[in-house]
Amino acid sequence: MILCSAGNPIERLEEFGFLNSMKRVMLGDRLFGRAKQTEFVVFDNTSRENKLRKKNWDMNLQKAYEVGKGLFN
Repeated sequence: MILCSAGNPIERLEEFGFLNSMKRVMLGDRLFGRAKQTEFVVFDNTSRENKLRKKNWDMNLQKAYEVGKGLFN
């Protein structure tokens, strides 16, 4: 499982095609088929200047936990 922080909201990453590029690089280039199962979790709105950063902290951690616990079922 790759956890990736991004300063922009997920909608903006999707709109400009950045999310797919991030997945391709992290899952394809970094793992390059060495994992049987992969998950890519983005913690969006995490730039220091973003007021949502602290508000979303617990939500992002919960998201990672939920994805992670389902990896080995």
